[in-house]
Amino acid sequence: MFAKDGQDILSRPEIVSSVIGIVRQMDVIAAEDAEFSDVQERRKYPRYSFAQGTVPCRFEHHNGDTGVSIVLPRNLSASGMSFVKYGYMHEGTPVQMMFTRRDGEKRQVDGTVVWCRMVRGNLHEVGVTFGKYVSPHLFCSREAMSQPFSKDRKKIASNAKQPKPAEGMAICIGDDAEEIGYIATVLARDGLLTEKAMSFGQGLDRLRQNTYGYVVVDLDIDGFEPADVLLQVCGIASTSRVVGMTWCGPDQTDTFVQENDALVLQKPVPNSILEEIEKIQSGEKRAA
Repeated sequence: MFAKDGQDILSRPEIVSSVIGIVRQMDVIAAEDAEFSDVQERRKYPRYSFAQGTVPCRFEHHNGDTGVSIVLPRNLSASGMSFVKYGYMHEGTPVQMMFTRRDGEKRQVDGTVVWCRMVRGNLHEVGVTFGKYVSPHLFCSREAMSQPFSKDRKKIASNAKQPKPAEGMAICIGDDAEEIGYIATVLARDGLLTEKAMSFGQGLDRLRQNTYGYVVVDLDIDGFEPADVLLQVCGIASTSRVVGMTWCGPDQTDTFVQENDALVLQKPVPNSILEEIEKIQSGEKRAA
């Protein structure tokens, strides 16, 4: 963990409670803010509420000195986040934050300040872009992942719950009709009721509308990096078993597989996808 230098105002619980109330008011204001709506439309990745409590943030002052401040995360996406803190931060400031994954593991995330705006008094909201993509579903609650943080946020029911996936249902996603057709045939032989999405965009739309026990996605989609395909699918299908298919070797896929809690099978497509999944999971259990 980062060591704080001096007494930070957000280390006091009564101040944190007050700031949380201010942030909730910000959410309602943002829902009616046309400028915010325009920005939201341009975002590449959906944002999700990020209730981590206060976290330490190490940063470099514009004069070159290093400091540590306590910040309160507001929302998180694959490519960045925003948090609130006391004091202004200059655009371009490098930051390092320590997040806690849902499994309890600590994770350092590096980024750069891209904007800072005053909220009230000396309280500011700070926007950060990450140096590397992160997977929001590893950090955000299932409830938060069930609904993107958006201009319609004030309409979200506070007791919204993530539906359980249909275990016997599968969807295969890709842009190669012949390959997706064969994957669907293999899944049907495995005893799964299977849907086909013949484009990446259509597949993401289906995942937002329905839940599946298995999501099999062709990672070799024209115009997309395999890691980006897997990142977006895992961000939406957070309760499904996600399986990627690719010609890339393990040396190219190991990192983003670990980051996204997914499985990747090497092409050509095996005769039984479920058997391959079972082999991998059995090997992981023996290794553990």
